[in-house]
Amino acid sequence: MKRLFLLVALLGLLIGSIAIGQDVGNPFGMSSETKDVQLLLRGYHGVPERAEFEAASPKARDILKSFANDPLGGLFRERAIIALGHWPDAETLWLYRRSLKDPTLSEEARHLILLHGAETFGEPIMNDVLPFLQDDDVATRITAVAALSKIGTDAAFAQIDAHAKAETDASVLEAIDNYGRRIR
Repeated sequence: MKRLFLLVALLGLLIGSIAIGQDVGNPFGMSSETKDVQLLLRGYHGVPERAEFEAASPKARDILKSFANDPLGGLFRERAIIALGHWPDAETLWLYRRSLKDPTLSEEARHLILLHGAETFGEPIMNDVLPFLQDDDVATRITAVAALSKIGTDAAFAQIDAHAKAETDASVLEAIDNYGRRIR
């Protein structure tokens, strides 16, 4: 029974991966629009702006969602998740929250999702950022502090101040000192 379930799951994954970007004239490959969006995701200088994706395809958001939900998408998946922040709504917030808990994403992607999520969604994502203040990795704790400062609310700065009392690492404390500054 377990083998049957695994076989069905793998078959579904394969069919879903083939289906990404299909159009009527190209049933077993990517449409030209999907290829154009994928090309934008290949860049190594950050995620392009929304207008660039929309110029590549009027269905850019749907194409990005396909990449973002492909567990075998690798770098394209990670960048698509971040790029969907250009369409900030409840669905994208849910995707960001799910991604922050996904152990298959790279550390780099997690850091970018923390920062982009904080900047894009503000206080609604704060509770998803807070656990990263307790992470074993110093860089992750620093990113969490930076994300809270991007949220910029009194509640976010109160979390930074509270964490400063428990933090022992000098690098994180320096980041708290830098990011915790605000004009009152």
